[in-house]
Amino acid sequence: FDDARYVDAEQLCTRALRIKEELTPGDGLRIAAMLNFLADVHSVQARYGKAELLYKRAIAIWRDVNANDGYFALGYGNLAVLYNEQHRFPEAEAYHKKALARLETNPDKNDPYLATILENLGSLYRKAGRAADAELLLLRANTIHENTVGPHHEDIARGLLNLAHVYVDQGKMDDAKSLYDRSLNILVNRFGTDHDLVAECFRGLGVIHVRYRKYDEARQYFEKALTSYEKVMGVNHPQ
Repeated sequence: FDDARYVDAEQLCTRALRIKEELTPGDGLRIAAMLNFLADVHSVQARYGKAELLYKRAIAIWRDVNANDGYFALGYGNLAVLYNEQHRFPEAEAYHKKALARLETNPDKNDPYLATILENLGSLYRKAGRAADAELLLLRANTIHENTVGPHHEDIARGLLNLAHVYVDQGKMDDAKSLYDRSLNILVNRFGTDHDLVAECFRGLGVIHVRYRKYDEARQYFEKALTSYEKVMGVNHPQ
């Protein structure tokens, strides 16, 4: 459903799920995967109640068929994101931790999905004002990215950006500026200036220069951020 044809995706997946359950009810792994996919379709349309029920059905099936930890990590991670979208932060934290516990059993410590869970939980802690906890998780996530993708990959840039935000919260302006600059360099070389993460870097650098009391430079960065946001989102976007 990458092209946002959510209605078509929902109808096709619901039909396929019904056929699968009728013809091969014992194929739990595939049925659970289809439930999980259908939950994703509902989630991106903000149908959180339906999505939650489907995610939990998938998890229940994985439990019945004694699926491996990776399936449970996926299901718990999806529920955590769902709860975070609804600002149900205690539940989001609990399910991120459940996903993390499952992934920690994997001997592969460079699992990209482990990095995703670490980043999501780190972002949650940052929102809660737990900057030190967020920093530790984001550093772990960045190490995984460094070990699994090239030095100029978007995941590296995003990880540096997330960590820079935490350093701003902690008042570590020089550290934050260094990470914003590194992230910006990667992103501009890959995407040019018309990208939402580029705009976020410009905005972060603007905040830092306000803290430095370098207001002319701060204004220039904010103007660059605004230009990038307008090109990506349109001039009438609420952000």
